[in-house]
Amino acid sequence: MRKAARWTPRALVAALALTLAAPAASVAGDSRKQDTMAETKTAVGKISSVELPAGADGSVVLDDGTRVTLSPKSPLFDFWKGWLPERQAAAKPVYVEYDASGAALRILNTIEWKIEGLGTAPDGDRLRVILLMKPSTYWLRASRPEYSSWRGLLAEAQKSKEPLLLVTQPETYEVLYVAKLK
Repeated sequence: MRKAARWTPRALVAALALTLAAPAASVAGDSRKQDTMAETKTAVGKISSVELPAGADGSVVLDDGTRVTLSPKSPLFDFWKGWLPERQAAAKPVYVEYDASGAALRILNTIEWKIEGLGTAPDGDRLRVILLMKPSTYWLRASRPEYSSWRGLLAEAQKSKEPLLLVTQPETYEVLYVAKLK
């Protein structure tokens, strides 16, 4: 007879955090190469409008004017149909990664979180970031153009105990965006 799987408290907390904090919406996946990543653009903002017509391309417009298209062929289109209007109604910002044609590749949740710890120096290309009450260690890529300014914001937030607006990659725990709350 086969035993039922047993969840540890740590695994339950991690699963719950991923479910509630950042539902990933990645069409391209993590197998993209670095040169493909350089061709993508990102934007973070509140959703001004969402159009999701049946059987046709949908679109999302952020408060800064960024417009991205959503393909109904995407395996995430049905998820987006429910989730994006919820984010718009809640007036919560989203992180959008899109290609040169304006097609959405990934849409992630933003979170407001306090910083518990920060590495003193990067280990290779990774600076360790510890978020308060999160079971996993997150990291900031030192080769990012925004590294110095984001590291400064993280250090300041750690000292002040004030939360920041963050976007993290749910599968790898990379910090993809850092900003002060408005």
